[in-house]
Amino acid sequence: MVFAVSAWPAALELGVLGVILVLGAFFEGRYRGRRSAIGADWQTTGERFVDPTSGRLTEVRWNAKTGERAYIEVD
Repeated sequence: MVFAVSAWPAALELGVLGVILVLGAFFEGRYRGRRSAIGADWQTTGERFVDPTSGRLTEVRWNAKTGERAYIEVD
């Protein structure tokens, strides 16, 4: 019984850490759906390549305000 009582603080700490990591990943944005990279703030970089995973032609766009890059499949 003594072991079970002393394990609670460690289990609680690991649980809180897990919740923080999951929330951080959710709000970080990378794990949410990608916003469409079309609009006035997005510019084409001129880079195009065939994605080795999907085999589709992909174009790179860049947001000058945030520095974010987006990879858009070209039809």
